[in-house]
Amino acid sequence: MIGIMKCFILISSKQNAGFRKTVTASIAAARREGRRNRKPIVICADSGIHLIYPEIAADYLIGDFDSIKPQILKQAQRSAAEIIKYPAEKDFTDFHLALELAVSAKRRPSEIIVYGGLSGRLDQTLANIFTAACFSIEYKINISLHETRTSVYLLNRHFKTLEITENIKPGDTVSLRPLFRRVKVKSSSGLKYPLKNDILRSVDTRGVSNEASERKISLEITSGELIAVHIRR
Repeated sequence: MIGIMKCFILISSKQNAGFRKTVTASIAAARREGRRNRKPIVICADSGIHLIYPEIAADYLIGDFDSIKPQILKQAQRSAAEIIKYPAEKDFTDFHLALELAVSAKRRPSEIIVYGGLSGRLDQTLANIFTAACFSIEYKINISLHETRTSVYLLNRHFKTLEITENIKPGDTVSLRPLFRRVKVKSSSGLKYPLKNDILRSVDTRGVSNEASERKISLEITSGELIAVHIRR
């Protein structure tokens, strides 16, 4: 059986010690578990490297390097990481470039876990979510985004089911929004307000501010694209 090939993309984050510990522990565990042919890839987009330096070595550092600390950039240039620099004036965000790098890898990942990107400017946060969602659809890759208290999961025709079992407890907020016009939710479990064969439309707000009622959330869609946002208390 072919195992899951993971890729970690780290982008700008209003980091704290607890979140950095979560990120480094997650990557370290994946590297221990990964066999030779499915060793996870670690891509840092500019200052995303601040989340793991110096505990974890990156495989790639990409971007225009306008926000990375100069001393960390110098250390990265001395490491085994591949450095890919772009001009400051460009048509794509550093995160978009990191995603392009991930999908063009010789061993394309089946899952991309993004750390950061949800706590900064609203325009960039929206761009991060929508870009990740479109890459997931286009390249058939399961993509999720995580910040200190917030996680974003993406469902579409390739990934119609979702289970959230980590770091979730009753009372946590779980908001459901269609990515585009509408999404049909076949079933849910573990939510205070369950859904069954319900259609969520972008012009409505019915799926916002649902709550976890258990320590496990399950969702299944039949059509459309869904953004599921988990906010920890």
